[in-house]
Amino acid sequence: MMTPAFTLQKAIYQWLSSDASLMAMLSGPGFYDAPSPGARFPYVTFGRASGFDWSSGMERGQEIFLTLQVWSNRRGRREAATVMKTIETRLRDFTPQRDGLRLILLDCEMQEIKHDSEAALYRGTARYRALVEEVETA
Repeated sequence: MMTPAFTLQKAIYQWLSSDASLMAMLSGPGFYDAPSPGARFPYVTFGRASGFDWSSGMERGQEIFLTLQVWSNRRGRREAATVMKTIETRLRDFTPQRDGLRLILLDCEMQEIKHDSEAALYRGTARYRALVEEVETA
């Protein structure tokens, strides 16, 4: 059985990878859990995912924190910032199609772009907070 955080991550992946304009910005498959050493830039990785129970006597649910990272080897922050903005915009209309999960809230809590001078890369990080309710499936 998958955790709610992993179920949500899979639903987000399916939602984002179905967007032709976003996929046109990315190279190769576009999304990775762990890219191979030869992965072409830019791409997105799924970073840390944490889930915290907030169930009540009547409902089962979790507060989930997910991190998406955008990797770019272009000069400057523009490419990473553009991909991050596209993801944020696309997630505003996110409606998960996963059985057993009902999304109550999805907010971007934090975004930053850092330059790694040793690797000559820019890494954009976006942290999302979600509240989900686990629902019975027939």
